[in-house]
Amino acid sequence: MARLRSARIKDLDRLEEVVRAAFAPYTEIIGKRPAPMDAEYATAIRAGRVILAEKAEITGVAVLEIRGREIWLDTLAVLPGVQGSGTGTRLVAAAEDWARQNGARELKLYTNAAMTRNLTYYPRLGFEETHRAKMDGFDRVFFTKKL
Repeated sequence: MARLRSARIKDLDRLEEVVRAAFAPYTEIIGKRPAPMDAEYATAIRAGRVILAEKAEITGVAVLEIRGREIWLDTLAVLPGVQGSGTGTRLVAAAEDWARQNGARELKLYTNAAMTRNLTYYPRLGFEETHRAKMDGFDRVFFTKKL
């Protein structure tokens, strides 16, 4: 089982590799690179908002974002060969704990409507779909989970 830990700036290159590998299959489906593939993660690492799953190497990433008084699970990425092992579920649980510790009563996220596996995955973890909207040129599906 992978251990979870906070990311350090020296993890940045590997974190970006994991994100690219996790989201690359969606490029053709969406018609462009998914937003997490081009995100800047150094600020989130320095702020202590990145949780990693690691065995011999980093296999999963959860990035949290504070937006006003809300906390968002901004990115969840697990290497394709590790998906289905429970790593993502453990990262989401750790993100929920982080949100609670930082005063949140709910955790929010959005996913791309074309990422159909996510549309059933997040509800299995207790998230409820709240709405859909076009944002930054992407079709987004928004979810919230009460903590």
